[in-house]
Amino acid sequence: MRSSGVLVYAVAALLGSVVGCRQAAETPASGAAAGPPFARTGSASDLLCALERAARGGSEGRCTCDDVPLAGACGHHTIGLDRRRALRLPAGVPLSLTVDSGGATSLRYAVGSLARAGAVTVRVTASTASGERVAEHEDVVTAGLPWQDVALKLPQPVARIDVETVAAKAGGGEVAIATPRLVTPSADGPAGPTNVVVYLIDTLRADHTSAYGYPRDTTPRLAALALDGIRFDLAYSTAARTRPATASVLTGLMPAYHGAHSGFALSTQVATLAERFHAGGWSTWAFVTNGHVAGPGLNFEQGFDRFQYVRFPGRSHTRTEEVNAVLFPHLDAVADEPFLLYVHALDPHAPYDPLPGYAGRFTDPAYAGPVKPAETLTEDLVKLPIGDADLRHVVGLYDEEILYQDAMFGALLDRLEKLGVLDRTVIVVVADHGEEFKEHGSWAHGGRLFEEQTHVPLVVHVPRVAAFRGRTIAQPVQIVDVMPTLLSWFGLPGASACQGRDLTPLLAAASGTDVPAAPIFAEETTYLQGAELKSLRSGSWKIIRSGGAGTDRYQTTQLYDLASDPGETTDVARKERRRLFELDEELQRLERGWASAFRREQGPKEQLDEQTKRQLRALGYVE
Repeated sequence: MRSSGVLVYAVAALLGSVVGCRQAAETPASGAAAGPPFARTGSASDLLCALERAARGGSEGRCTCDDVPLAGACGHHTIGLDRRRALRLPAGVPLSLTVDSGGATSLRYAVGSLARAGAVTVRVTASTASGERVAEHEDVVTAGLPWQDVALKLPQPVARIDVETVAAKAGGGEVAIATPRLVTPSADGPAGPTNVVVYLIDTLRADHTSAYGYPRDTTPRLAALALDGIRFDLAYSTAARTRPATASVLTGLMPAYHGAHSGFALSTQVATLAERFHAGGWSTWAFVTNGHVAGPGLNFEQGFDRFQYVRFPGRSHTRTEEVNAVLFPHLDAVADEPFLLYVHALDPHAPYDPLPGYAGRFTDPAYAGPVKPAETLTEDLVKLPIGDADLRHVVGLYDEEILYQDAMFGALLDRLEKLGVLDRTVIVVVADHGEEFKEHGSWAHGGRLFEEQTHVPLVVHVPRVAAFRGRTIAQPVQIVDVMPTLLSWFGLPGASACQGRDLTPLLAAASGTDVPAAPIFAEETTYLQGAELKSLRSGSWKIIRSGGAGTDRYQTTQLYDLASDPGETTDVARKERRRLFELDEELQRLERGWASAFRREQGPKEQLDEQTKRQLRALGYVE
């Protein structure tokens, strides 16, 4: 491996460390006598808690602004589908806070109405220590309108910020001020990148991407990124469903320990990637399309300044170009801040209905069979007499959706480059799970833990680090490793508190054999009367156990040798009894270790609104 000064630092022996990614676990970053490799430039100094204290008359006490669910006036408030960390204010109550703006060049915030009717005038003034006003802005905030974003330039340091609210009519009114912050723009620095984009592509199996050698050129932009970055050849999900898998990416925890299972929300007792970065001085934003993550009350907004559910009335499938249409103006306005951005794109999730320009790229234009692109959910396909030509057509439609999604991802890279921030932004591309096309007798995802559902792409691009360019890592890793690795790279606390491992030692090793391989675990509680599935890959061997939830009794245990049988077509459990026993013992040791070091979390039961339920039903999520 090529050497790099960035990587010459002591790495603590944290592989397999299980302490718990919880709010209270403020352990040091896993790096380093020589410090972490990257350092944030610029800052986004959060003023929301200071504003809350001012609203309380300056009294000390715990800030509730980050509590989920909402705790009183301060927390995540929603206008439309746009959730923001905000303080609810009654009209007519002036606020004043003392600040030290340091080198900040702007004051940024958003205002919106939480009332059903009426209007309130909001005036924000920034003054120097001598009382000179250097910036002022006034908005008329009207009920029913979106958040209004404001940026005040600060030509000189300010020491005081005043907020006045006046209702248009007697009887008061109510507004919310969201994410007030003093911003010092990011700048080029010698220590590497400042920003992070975690880009999750829903339902993308690795072996259908040209980045991973698929013969169809489905992902030219992802492939180019991988050639200039790091491709993890054997990356695995922790579950075969969106909610638990996505929560694993955002918490560094296995599903049983973050609580976000089918029917349950993410536990508020765990710390998220966004919370860690927000506390470190980054702005944190999420643009999400899948109701299993973005639905109200699911608690995935923890730590995000802005959590935008991109959904349109009467439509179940939000196209990624529509995500970009909402995301790009946001980036245009605030990409000079140090940021963590999470994007959850729904394509290529079923139904596989590629748009013009992509339809027909991998399918036979002469196809006249029973498969209709708009009717390719599992519930549609199981009703059809599917022959080989029909199956090829379904797979072609899926591949065309992937090609479209790759183009939309490329458009985001182009936008970041146009804004001058791509060269200082870590890009992480990952999927929540894959998709089955009758390999094991079924369609879509969920209810199985075979390779087509759990093997996902993981590509990481780290600009300015020569040792991270053009790398391929053959050792198996998991999506749960994303959070501790990013925390370690930026010197943030919590990396050693995750069930996932910091992948830096693997990247720094001269060869893959220099770092012990970690077992690859996945689990799922299915819709079928609380049945559980668990799988463990160790080396080339993999077991899948199924049984009743909460018991040690398993009805079946399958064993596969992925080296000779990558498609998991031959169960050798009876033939390889000794190997089966060894893997079963390894799985039990792993779970006992976690049980002794972690508290299992169970999130609150989901309380989805009717629109989100309709979206999920239309996407084939039928319980």
